[in-house]
Amino acid sequence: YALAEGAKVINISLGGIQAMAVELVAATSSFFKGMRDIILEAWNEGVAFVVAAGNGGTDQIGDDVANIWPAGFRDAITVGSVVGSGTGFARSNFSNFGDELDFAAPGESIPFLRMIGDDTSLIGRGTSFAAPIVSGIFANLFSQDPTISLADAYRRIAQSTLDVGVAGFDINTGLVLWNASF
Repeated sequence: YALAEGAKVINISLGGIQAMAVELVAATSSFFKGMRDIILEAWNEGVAFVVAAGNGGTDQIGDDVANIWPAGFRDAITVGSVVGSGTGFARSNFSNFGDELDFAAPGESIPFLRMIGDDTSLIGRGTSFAAPIVSGIFANLFSQDPTISLADAYRRIAQSTLDVGVAGFDINTGLVLWNASF
């Protein structure tokens, strides 16, 4: 629907272990293939398809995003979570990581509202909170320059990131979005 309506950025926070999707449940397997096809179509149409990396870090299940769908899909823009401030960022202990990780953004101590019961103001954590930050940065760039290609937008955003940990890209934090100025 979003592709048909001309969206330039799509953000989703869902996923599962790829082996389970392919081998265990036929219905999930077709969903897995359909999701992969949609993400590839989005990339080919210049649409930023941003996905949460997943929160398997503390239980040691699915830590490598290559084993998680859709985070492990090559054409998805996969976002992990970091904690810290200034230049002192590190991967959140729950955040999945790996070669398919593109960016990381703050994903801890995020205030949000929930309209269920009396407790409406909460503090959350997870890659599902980090991914929308990256989506917003892509949307901001596309609104500033509607003619920019997805590859050029990705490059410009990557060049504006804060380098933490290993110089350049690293599997724990990807490229940390903190100083996204362009």
